[in-house]
Amino acid sequence: MEKRNEYFSKVISSYLNIPENFTINELNSSKPLNKYLENELNESEEQLFIALNPKQNKITVSPQIEDCIDYGKVVGLSKLRKVAVTSENIGETIQMTLFNNQNPVDSLYHNIHSVYAPLLLKLVIL
Repeated sequence: MEKRNEYFSKVISSYLNIPENFTINELNSSKPLNKYLENELNESEEQLFIALNPKQNKITVSPQIEDCIDYGKVVGLSKLRKVAVTSENIGETIQMTLFNNQNPVDSLYHNIHSVYAPLLLKLVIL
């Protein structure tokens, strides 16, 4: 297995909370991911979205977020440069974004609890 797929499988397994060996098998056999990493996509496919489909117990990889958004957590890949991704250039070539499909109330609570509360407490202590 290539180092780049190993890197993606570690991050995706951790975020989607699934076993890494399952992720490795799914990602290695993913044609859309491999085409994306080899820079064989057209201009409109600069992003790729990855999510766990719980009904089919498989990982969905698609250039359309609509194909993944209903599954909860989604990992988004964005190409920063139009070159093939290697283990040497992965940091300069790919940006990963983690999406959590929460309703607005849950999202607000999470932001207040995780982001703003520590900042407010820090200001009060100063």
